[in-house]
Amino acid sequence: MALFERCCASCHGPHGSLYGDKLTRAKDGSLSGVILNMMETQARLDPTAAMVDAMTAYHRAIRDRFLFLWVANSADARPGESRVLRGEAAPNARVELLKGDVLLRAERTGTIWIITNPPEPPFRLVARTDSDQVGLDYPDQTFSTGSR
Repeated sequence: MALFERCCASCHGPHGSLYGDKLTRAKDGSLSGVILNMMETQARLDPTAAMVDAMTAYHRAIRDRFLFLWVANSADARPGESRVLRGEAAPNARVELLKGDVLLRAERTGTIWIITNPPEPPFRLVARTDSDQVGLDYPDQTFSTGSR
């Protein structure tokens, strides 16, 4: 989300508010190719496959009007490493970690969320507003795919 705001929002508006017709019409099969092309040409980035996958999922969330949830530092939550998990979600969404009877609420600053001392994976992360929610099963997923 921060990459989009830094590299894409000048044309597509904050959080995709000026989303163009080409991206709106792009079907899932061609969307990643369109995103890759735009990241390389307009944004002048050298994106990894993981960056393209995450940006494609974010564009799909914008296009389909879903919340988006992303884990930015998955390595930091692995056993034996730093116990801080952070990522991004819509600024108005609550982010929660669910594992069995454990419920942890993330601290928020803008689109950034942080959970200190998360339990060992696997667990579920959920971003929710009063009218919508999206989740991901970590560590198998590091970004939401639009399914509720």
